[in-house]
Amino acid sequence: MGALVQGNLQMGEAVEVDMHLDGQVLNAVAIVRHTSNVRCGFEFLGMTSEERAQITEIISRKPDPSRSARWAD
Repeated sequence: MGALVQGNLQMGEAVEVDMHLDGQVLNAVAIVRHTSNVRCGFEFLGMTSEERAQITEIISRKPDPSRSARWAD
């Protein structure tokens, strides 16, 4: 999973991530495995198989056009 972040994260740093998934908040601890100026990739630690299955199910869905960001010209 990747994220847009503010601030400087370092590779190998442990972070706490709050994910809002289908109306629920999933709190997780992750290690920063990739970083650039605005994006980071994470390896999540200690997640249950149910939490992993929930994330997998949500990200495998087709995008909902009504939830897409709309940019003004």
